[in-house]
Amino acid sequence: MANTVYKLGKDLRLGLSPDISEQEDPTLYSNLSDVYNAIQQLAAQISTLEGASQRISTAIATTISVISTFYTLAGTYTTEDLELFDSPANGQLRALGVTSKEFVAFLNFEVQGTAGDVISLRLRKYEAATATTSTLFTSTKEVINFASVTDAVFFNFVRNITLDPNDYVFIEVANTSGTNNVTAALDSYLTLTKR
Repeated sequence: MANTVYKLGKDLRLGLSPDISEQEDPTLYSNLSDVYNAIQQLAAQISTLEGASQRISTAIATTISVISTFYTLAGTYTTEDLELFDSPANGQLRALGVTSKEFVAFLNFEVQGTAGDVISLRLRKYEAATATTSTLFTSTKEVINFASVTDAVFFNFVRNITLDPNDYVFIEVANTSGTNNVTAALDSYLTLTKR
C-alpha cells in the first residue's frame, strides 16, 4: 500500500516515516500512533452507511389472549444489511456505536386476520440508558375482507426516530375488537437508514 502523504508532507503511518522513529522518542511515537489509529477508526465510521433491515421469513400467528393488549409481533425475522446494528433477539434491531443518531424508519407490514377486526401496530423503542420502553408510533386499521385471498390490513410508515447506543426497536400488535389471532405476512419488513 502506498504511503499516505498529506499537505504537510508527513506520512501518518509513522513506522514508515523517516522523520519520527520509536527509537528517538518512544512517547511521541506512541501518542501519534494512537492519534493515527483514532483517525482511521473515525474515517471507517464516517464512510459506513449505518442502518439495518429485517423481514418476516416465516409467518407465525401472534396469539391474542386479551382484547386491546399489545403483544410482540410473532414470526421469524431475517436481518439484512446490519451496519453498526445487531439483532440481540428475534425481531429486534439494536443500534451500536458511541453516539446518539437519527434514523428514518420504513415499515411495510401486511397483517392477516379476521375481516372487520380492528388491528393496531406500533413500533417500540427500548432505551438502554434508562431501561424503559416508549412507543415511537402507532397505527390502527380495520382488516379488509378480500373475497379471493386472505383478509388483511396494510401498515406503511415512514418516520424519523432517534436511537442512542444499545437502544433497540421492535414491533407490537393488538386486536382492539376481539381475540382473533393475527399473522404478519411473508416479506413484511422494517428498514432503518441513517438520516
